[in-house]
Amino acid sequence: MANYVYQQVICSKEFLEKYLLDYYPIGDQRRDPPYISFNKIVGVRDIGEYREKYGEYIYYGYGFTYRERADGRYTVKFATKRDYPIPAIEKSIQLDHQVKWYAVEESCIYVSRFEWRNGIQERVVLLDESFDDWYGVEETNELGDTLEDCDHLIWYYLAEKSVTWQVKP
Repeated sequence: MANYVYQQVICSKEFLEKYLLDYYPIGDQRRDPPYISFNKIVGVRDIGEYREKYGEYIYYGYGFTYRERADGRYTVKFATKRDYPIPAIEKSIQLDHQVKWYAVEESCIYVSRFEWRNGIQERVVLLDESFDDWYGVEETNELGDTLEDCDHLIWYYLAEKSVTWQVKP
């Protein structure tokens, strides 16, 4: 059984269009609508080459979404299998210091937030019984039933609750 890592990237429209949207993720055949990939971020030709060099790519079985936020930035959601895509995360934040990249493994022990703070920094929030209590409420379970496969309840928890982000040791 694979461990899935749910990702949420907050970025500008320009970053989304230049680096994440990919009409040619698997060779020379154009995909319309486009996939999202890490190919242009790290400078590889296709998702096969990315996997050979760096490991896990976006798990397309869960799909992906990108939506404009009220502030004009975009929220991009997708999952990877097994690992955080560290090379793509680091390169994204180097390319655009405004990118914020969140990741959580399906075990929901902690959430990572990668951002620029005089260099790339990972901060984490440990999920404790307050998440379990929130997750156990009937309305939350109903929300979970409506989410797309690439989405995760944790993003709604973080938006609703005040949490303390700590620098990862």
